[in-house]
Amino acid sequence: MTHGGSQYWIDEMKEEGFDMIKVIQGPRTMSNPMKELEADLKEKKVNYNNNPILKWCLLNTVEETDKNDNIRPVKGKKSKERIDGAVSLIDAYCVLFEKMNDYLALQEE
Repeated sequence: MTHGGSQYWIDEMKEEGFDMIKVIQGPRTMSNPMKELEADLKEKKVNYNNNPILKWCLLNTVEETDKNDNIRPVKGKKSKERIDGAVSLIDAYCVLFEKMNDYLALQEE
């Protein structure tokens, strides 16, 4: 399932030869990557060039914890504030961890 009008973009990327990986937007999928991202941000391992929009999205994002201690990103008290940039970064971490062996193999070349 895609959100908004993103299906056209997904189709276009596939036509250009990109492998698209579905990231389920739930706590079981996003929990560990979100925790890793938080740790990497605290350790200054992620360089986002102090991008004001991404910084704003990160500051608007809070953790929601389920009964299994899985976390997922949600909007804070100001429900109109955007978190899309933060969620995109968490999505990237989801794919990174799914493809970690491929990534590590590239580092060895």
